[in-house]
Amino acid sequence: MKNFFLFLFVCSMIFVSRAQVLTPNRTSICKGDSVNFIVSGVNNTDTVVIYSETNDGAYFDTIIGNTAGYSPEVTTVYTLFSVNDSVMFTPTICIQVHDIPIISLYSERIACNTFAIHYNLFSGYLPVTYYWNNGVANMSNTISGGDTTIIYLTDYNGCFTTDTISVPVDTFVVIDSIWSNPETCNLGSAGVFATGGQITYTWDDSSHVQVRDLCHGTYHVEASNQYG
Repeated sequence: MKNFFLFLFVCSMIFVSRAQVLTPNRTSICKGDSVNFIVSGVNNTDTVVIYSETNDGAYFDTIIGNTAGYSPEVTTVYTLFSVNDSVMFTPTICIQVHDIPIISLYSERIACNTFAIHYNLFSGYLPVTYYWNNGVANMSNTISGGDTTIIYLTDYNGCFTTDTISVPVDTFVVIDSIWSNPETCNLGSAGVFATGGQITYTWDDSSHVQVRDLCHGTYHVEASNQYG
């Protein structure tokens, strides 16, 4: 009887020193990231079964050793199910999986060959932080025609995304010719011809004609296109 109690005490001490615990390196990840588990109290040659469960079903994964890595696409609950065919009773561990933010850049012409760049946030958790590749830290950016800009955005869950936009070079107006025929006040005229888009002519009397009847004198005309 004395030897029997000694055997129980020794076994109890061994069991406590090798308590099996499933421990993740993090409990919240972004979709596409991975989580690594360490099974304490397990040797590299032990057979370990990890049970996982989502809203779509339950799964058993058998590994050899004390480390395992997973990349769940949705929030998943993990449990250390068994070690060397001995069923465990360990707490469940929930790994939260967050969606990647979805953004879209769009441009707004604010002057000739100058564009304001804004973004639409279609998914993601507020607040968000953002910066642009040219160092701007505002919600919008301003770039010139022909340039490309990139936004880097991180949401409240630490999930990261990026988007890129390029804007065109505006066509500039070129005045090809100006002519005048100031023979008399009644018959004199002047005209201008410009290229570079949809041209609007503006004279100093606010008229918008291409050819204007004029008397002798000095006059001012501007030519602009749809880009300003």
